[in-house]
Amino acid sequence: MWTIEQQRAIDESGNLLVSAAAGAGKTAVLTERIVRIISEGAEMDELLIVTFTRLAAAEMKERIEKKLIELANSTDDAALKKRLDAAAASVFRANISTIDVFCRNVLKRNYHKVGLDPAFRTADDAEGEVLMDRVLSEVLENFYLDAEREQDDASLFLIEALDNQENLAALIKSIHRFINARPDPMGWLARCAEKYEVGKGFDEAFALSGERFISLARRDISVFYQYAKEVSDDLLGMEGGEKLYATVHRDMEELLSLDNCADYESLLLHFRLCQAITGGEHPCVFARGNHDLRGTYAEQLERYCPVANGRSYYTFRL
Repeated sequence: MWTIEQQRAIDESGNLLVSAAAGAGKTAVLTERIVRIISEGAEMDELLIVTFTRLAAAEMKERIEKKLIELANSTDDAALKKRLDAAAASVFRANISTIDVFCRNVLKRNYHKVGLDPAFRTADDAEGEVLMDRVLSEVLENFYLDAEREQDDASLFLIEALDNQENLAALIKSIHRFINARPDPMGWLARCAEKYEVGKGFDEAFALSGERFISLARRDISVFYQYAKEVSDDLLGMEGGEKLYATVHRDMEELLSLDNCADYESLLLHFRLCQAITGGEHPCVFARGNHDLRGTYAEQLERYCPVANGRSYYTFRL
């Protein structure tokens, strides 16, 4: 029934780390391991079983209870049967939950030790988002006021680069979600910030960031070039297409000049020379000619070079 590795995971004593793909039977193996531990004398309330979702926790409880009942009905040992039946009956109150539910329960039992209102509850996703927006708005308001009052060049540059508070808030939220998926979010963020201190690897970090940016920019440029080429090819077979062909062909040449840039500075220089490509107001979009064709090209511009408040995607990053 079990593979050698699965049986080992069930029988092994002490600390054990199991890595397996989805559908490999991890839940079934864990259920068997828990039942074995209980049948050897452990109490259900001595175990902590953490799952990723509440649905998985409910499923785990159901599986463990069913397995304990089956084992109790199959044994002739009266003492073991009694212990297994008792364990099955106590599964509903066992510590089988997501980590947040477990932590909430610990706090509810010890609210007086940490100074919490005993009637506290966990905010749902919508409430959490509202609270985050409220706090972030206050933080950013103070940030803007301090930057203006102290004439902090770095802060003022960031404000100008991101154009408005909504963009800055979105960036902070994105970073917040990213770092909170890590074991030590604030520690990781502090280590990243250190790399931007002059004399502490700033040049190396800047070079790596520039290489990463160029790689992403070339990817997007390549995709957009291909769309421009398709439009260019279609123009040759359309009535009146020659009026737009030269414009689209110029786009392609400018995109190639961007793609051939060897470093960040040259990429920035070339970008500023042909910034109209990504500005959302390219002459091709508004030129006279085939309306369907112009609409398609405009959609491609918006898809690969989205504009926010008149400033293009690459403007924010350059």
